[in-house]
Amino acid sequence: MKRKGIIWIIVIAMLAIPAVLVLRNFGLPFMVLVADIMNTPTKQEIVDLVNENYTVIL
Repeated sequence: MKRKGIIWIIVIAMLAIPAVLVLRNFGLPFMVLVADIMNTPTKQEIVDLVNENYTVIL
């Protein structure tokens, strides 16, 4: 059972590393936005954040 867990960790790491590299190159603004949303604890703050960005666009 333990060996299977180790194999899973290796597989996930092998998949995650290229994904992280790709996202770092192409998706940096998107990742920043996601990080902002994930750091925002409440739904209302997310709504405020979106409204703030929306008014900046307008």
